[in-house]
Amino acid sequence: MIVMQKRFLMVNIFLLLFCLIFAINISAVELYINTNPIDSKVFIDGILVGESPIRIKIKEKRSIQIDIVKDGYKKLVKTITLADKGIINLHYDLTPDKIELIFRDKGKIINICGMPIGETPAILYNVPNGMYEIVKNDNSYEINPAGYKYAIRSTVVESIYSGGMLSLLLLGMNDTQKSGDKVGTAVTGFGSVIMSTILGYDILKLFKIIITRERARNEIKTIKYKPYKKKDDRVLFTQGVSLLGQKNYNQAIGKFSLLTKLYSDSQYVPISYYELGLAYYNLKNYRAASDVLYEFLNKYPV
Repeated sequence: MIVMQKRFLMVNIFLLLFCLIFAINISAVELYINTNPIDSKVFIDGILVGESPIRIKIKEKRSIQIDIVKDGYKKLVKTITLADKGIINLHYDLTPDKIELIFRDKGKIINICGMPIGETPAILYNVPNGMYEIVKNDNSYEINPAGYKYAIRSTVVESIYSGGMLSLLLLGMNDTQKSGDKVGTAVTGFGSVIMSTILGYDILKLFKIIITRERARNEIKTIKYKPYKKKDDRVLFTQGVSLLGQKNYNQAIGKFSLLTKLYSDSQYVPISYYELGLAYYNLKNYRAASDVLYEFLNKYPV
């Protein structure tokens, strides 16, 4: 009897140790990766593991590199440090390569880099993602790449200062040579070399800024212009509902968002807020869904 109890105890101990060792071996980190938009390709350490949203288990790694790729959006690269075990929820919003600009005013000319492309109200699409200077005047909108005016102005000032200092040093070196002051000639000569180097750098910097500005100006000249009409609100709503029914939530969000922003007085706006919140909810983006609900209650209090 005692022998049987000992054997039973040994078997239990063996099973317990086996379970512990097995549990240690299979302990892993579980990653849940979601993106906006969904159906983005997810790479782990350069290997395609699927499309978002995706749930994967990772063993025996302390850190990984996540690459998320989607046509029409900028590639996202993240390095994640993992714990020993547990669940990690990750959500990433991708940045689109192109954006849309909406102008609701009436009868204003839209100028891009000084070139008129049409009148408001209008939608500008195929807009490269970047920084723009948009100036609203009495009769027009002026759109230009942002930041280049200040950069060019400051670089020109620096170049003038460097050129002035170089001129003074050259004059000083000429005077010291005439007077036979070798020490003064050496000092002014060394200073001239330094200032000429700085002036050359400023000139190269100025050319680089000008070239970059011209490249940016050429990029935004690819912007497409489209006037919009009042009857388009129904078309947008119908397209949004159709996309929602096809579970194409990201494109549906684009249609409903455009409708609520562009046609604020449309009869389809209240129901569009509901559809917009529903699309975000189905994407499990609960924060965006609650923001839409909050905006709806502010505009249409019960």
